[in-house]
Amino acid sequence: MDFTIQDFVPELKFFLEAVADSMTGYLYAMDIAADRLYVSHNTQVEFEFSETILESGYKTWMEHIHPSDRARVARSREQIFRQNKRTFDDEYQMHTLSGRYFWIRARGRIYSDDKTGKPLYLVGVLENLEQQGTVDRVTGLRFYEQCSQAAERLLAQKPRPRGGILLFDMDDFTRINTLHSHTFGDMVMRTTLQDMQAQLPELATLYRFNGDQFLILYPQATMEDMRKLFFRLQEYTRQPHKLDGVGYQFSISAGIAMLDSSIYDWSDWLRNAVVAMRLAKESGKNRVEIFRHEMLADKLREQHLVQEMASNILRGCHGFSLVYQPICAVDSLKLVGAEALLRYESAMYGNIRPSEFIPLLEKEGLMTEVGMWTLRAAVAACKQWTEKEPDFKINVNVSLHQSLGESFDRFVMDTLKSAGLDAHHLVLELTESYFIDEGRLSKWLNYLRKQGVQFAIDDFGTGYSSLGRLQQLPSDIVKIDRSFITDIHNDSYKYNFVKAVIALCHNAGLRVCAEGIEDEDELRAVNHLYADTCQGYYTAKPMNFDDFTREMIENPCRFQGCTLPNRTENHRDSLLSDNDLLRRVLNTAPICVNLWNEQREHIACNTAAVELFDLRDEGEYLERFFELSPKYQPDGKLSTIAAFEKMNEAIKKGKVVFPWMHCKLDGTPIPAEITLINMKYNRNNFIVCYTKDLRHEG
Repeated sequence: MDFTIQDFVPELKFFLEAVADSMTGYLYAMDIAADRLYVSHNTQVEFEFSETILESGYKTWMEHIHPSDRARVARSREQIFRQNKRTFDDEYQMHTLSGRYFWIRARGRIYSDDKTGKPLYLVGVLENLEQQGTVDRVTGLRFYEQCSQAAERLLAQKPRPRGGILLFDMDDFTRINTLHSHTFGDMVMRTTLQDMQAQLPELATLYRFNGDQFLILYPQATMEDMRKLFFRLQEYTRQPHKLDGVGYQFSISAGIAMLDSSIYDWSDWLRNAVVAMRLAKESGKNRVEIFRHEMLADKLREQHLVQEMASNILRGCHGFSLVYQPICAVDSLKLVGAEALLRYESAMYGNIRPSEFIPLLEKEGLMTEVGMWTLRAAVAACKQWTEKEPDFKINVNVSLHQSLGESFDRFVMDTLKSAGLDAHHLVLELTESYFIDEGRLSKWLNYLRKQGVQFAIDDFGTGYSSLGRLQQLPSDIVKIDRSFITDIHNDSYKYNFVKAVIALCHNAGLRVCAEGIEDEDELRAVNHLYADTCQGYYTAKPMNFDDFTREMIENPCRFQGCTLPNRTENHRDSLLSDNDLLRRVLNTAPICVNLWNEQREHIACNTAAVELFDLRDEGEYLERFFELSPKYQPDGKLSTIAAFEKMNEAIKKGKVVFPWMHCKLDGTPIPAEITLINMKYNRNNFIVCYTKDLRHEG
């Protein structure tokens, strides 16, 4: 006796619903000719279909597929029908009731007309790949393993196609988790990656790599395609974002690696992207780096250096050494101390710059041991030198990583005690970044200061502190970074900045050291500004212990002939009190007249100068003089640099005449002819400046 399915299940609807209820997937069927779609009840609910039976079935189905997958799904459907296939198996993303996309696997069979071969019906099942562990539950992205498989298939093609991978990291994403919660962070990550997916080109696929790192595989892409892709994603991250009313912001750092003939397998390709991404993060984040082969050489060099230094640290800091640079009183060049500077010589690469090896030590957690060794060696050297120079002080740089330990203060005092050196001989140098959160350091910092140890703010002006905070910083000395000292006698901004720092420091009871003095002009400038101490190549380059002992400690006449004349009293005040000189200078001509002293300080002007620029009075003119020239002169030179160069020329030649472009505060140009005359008065040089307005001359 012949039986059919109807003998067992009289109603097809009952059969379909029974099957759907007993399976973990989602059942659907389609009448291809009539373009009618049937979905089981659980499919309707999960994927937000309006009904279980829908007209315009193909269009409705495609609307639920992620935009980046639609073209691929359409091509796959056409190919199945064209080749008269009886089964199908595809993966793509579909929109769900939860408001996000996740990856599904669509499998099923196609019933075709026996005579014409025309497809008539389609029956399939959707499987949630997240539930199978092949898709990340947080982001809905496929895992790294799927990327690896896709990349290996690409590498196996002959001839090898073009393509690139973009590995990116969500910068400081842990801050979002810390400020809010990990649940909120997961929601942000899910939203972000879903948004990013919608912006990917058709051939590009996004995968979760590790933690908050993600990988995009982009077959057929050129390097320019990869750049454009990064900048598109970067632009998205720059926009303000909100989730559940909470605002958040982040950036991405990325590395790009292109597929080329040097790549033999997926691990090579991925390694290149990792190297480029790490460089992007180390270079300041929120940027992209394109892999170059020299990067790999640099990375291998870095890894070898780290391994070598780690091994040498276990051998008592073998390969490390200290050199010492003198610190001298500015007015007399008397030796008052030295800064201990760390050096490293590699067996393979020779002498390594501190700017290279110190960040490596800190990044790899090796700085604490080296810092302890440095302090012991520097204190021992200082102890020997104080036998001939009783007031000698040694400056030692302290790494933030080194100093955060709870026992750091005890270690410092034990080191001093062991060497027999009084605490007032030690100056610990910290960068401004230490003082952002003094609370973390205040306990041991205050303890050491009470014992007599002094503290210096190193590289002042390059970090976080403002001039207004100088009085609040727990320090004794401020070391002005060499970038503000270089060419200070020719740069009004640097001169005025250093002048303000020194005045505020002295007002707060702090001493000032000028770093990077390289010539006599720079030394004279900081001397006139009343800096306390200085160091730099002008006095001496860093030298080892033996050379320092011989050339600095045992040589009492080491700077004979290099001392500066005694500081004069305030030139401006003494000059302004001399009415006779002022009358002579300001009445020289009925045009704009200015007066400068030898230190390039603008000290006086006449009424014609105030009227020329439509200002209120002499005080405003003197205060805002450098706003009365455009930033650049017509020849392209910075106005501030050009002005000081002309003053130097006037002092050497006695007189210079040259064209100059001035301007009012509102920007109105005033072409002028400038005459600078060097005048001697009371054994000092003064520069008289005559400004001739050329606006009304033909």
